[in-house]
Amino acid sequence: MITHDLDSIFTACDRVAVLADRVIVREGSPTALVDEPGHPWVADYFCGERARVHRSQEGDD
Repeated sequence: MITHDLDSIFTACDRVAVLADRVIVREGSPTALVDEPGHPWVADYFCGERARVHRSQEGDD
C-alpha cells in the first residue's frame, strides 16, 4: 500500500517504510516511528501537526 493517510497507516499497517530523499530513511511499526523518528521528515510527519490532528481525532491527545 502507498498512502499519506495516517488513519490508514495506523489502522492497516504493522510495518511501514518511509521514503524521503529518494531512499528508505526509516522502517518499522507506526508506533516505533512515532517513538523514534530518526529522520527530520519522519519526525515532522509522524509527530508534527498532521499527527496531532490524527491523535486528537482518536482521543489520544
